[in-house]
Formats: sequence, C-alpha cells, structure tokens
Amino acid sequence: MSTTRMPATPTGILMAEHRVIELVLACLEQMALRARDGGTLDAADVATALEFARTFADDCHHAKEERQLFPMLESRGLPARAGPTSVMREEHEIGRRHITAMEAVAAMAAEGPGPDRDAFVRHAFDFVTLLREHIEKEDQILFPMAERMLDQAAQSELLAAFAHAERAAVGDGAFAHWSGVAERLARTYGVEARPVTPMSPGAHGGCGGER
Repeated sequence: MSTTRMPATPTGILMAEHRVIELVLACLEQMALRARDGGTLDAADVATALEFARTFADDCHHAKEERQLFPMLESRGLPARAGPTSVMREEHEIGRRHITAMEAVAAMAAEGPGPDRDAFVRHAFDFVTLLREHIEKEDQILFPMAERMLDQAAQSELLAAFAHAERAAVGDGAFAHWSGVAERLARTYGVEARPVTPMSPGAHGGCGGER
C-alpha cells in the first residue's frame, strides 16, 4: 500500500483514510478468525490494531467527519436529525463501544480460550462488519452528495480545518505513521490493500496529508 498523497479534496482525503482503515479491519478480522479457530491471538498485534482504531480511525478520521464535514453539510441543508449524518454519528458511537469492549478483554483473550476470548472475537467481527458497511455508505452515498453540495470555497475551508484538527488531535504526519502501522500488520496477516489515489504535489489536509 502506498502512503503517497491522496486527492486534495476533503472527501478524497477521507476516502484515502478509509483504505488504510480497511487494511487494519482485514488484519483484525484475521486475528479474530485465528482466535476463534483455536490459534494464537498475539497480544501486541491486538494492542496495535486497537490503538489504530482508537487513535487514527476515531480520534483523527471520525473526528474530522463529526466536527468538520457533517456540520458543514448540515448548514447547507442536510437534516441534523434522522438524516445521513445522524446515522453516521450513531454508527461511530457503536464502533466506539466495540473498541471499548475489545480493550477490556484483550489481555485475557490473548491468554487462551475462554469467555474473554469469545467476547473479543464477537466484538471484533461486529466491529469489522459495522465499519466496512459504514465506509461503503460514506464512499458511495454521503461523499458524492458532499461533492455536489460543497463549492470550492467550502472545500478549501474544510481542508484547512482538517489540517488544524489533525495537528491538535494527533500531531503531524499521522497518515504516514498509521499507514506504516497498517502495512506492517498487513504483512503479518497476509492481507492486501485497495490502492490510494495519489494527489497533486503541494496539496495537504487532515490525517491524510503530509504537510
């Protein structure tokens, strides 16, 4: 998987981040499958995947959607309640509950079969399914809608807001760092990534951009 820069639009950045998130989801799925089938559950790899989910997927990626993109779309007419952004927020919350549940049992789950391992496997599978479906809805429905609703000035404003939010939440270089983490896990678990589309030189933004 390349960590080169992605399209210099807000939705392009978020979609490129989706590809990195999908890679770790595939690794987490493999961990759960191995654990379910009686294999080893590597405690360090589990901790890395959960740190990725908490730090990159939630604190960085989901935060930009909830605090920047969704409010802008709602200010331009999308209903804040019972609309697509409301559904996306609720799914983010469900995902957070799965992460918390996995964190609570991860150490004991790695020790061997038992209720904690069963709980970890169940929440891992549910989390992977949730986020895959969530990403598909954003990529195929919400983000094309955003492209139609946001003019160039609004997109530029979002790019600046994404960059500021990343620095405040996780610091510079988040995309490069967490892409590297995802690639290392992918090599361990034999999973492949969907490609990241390169963006034009000099562009920046959010967790996805080098600045």
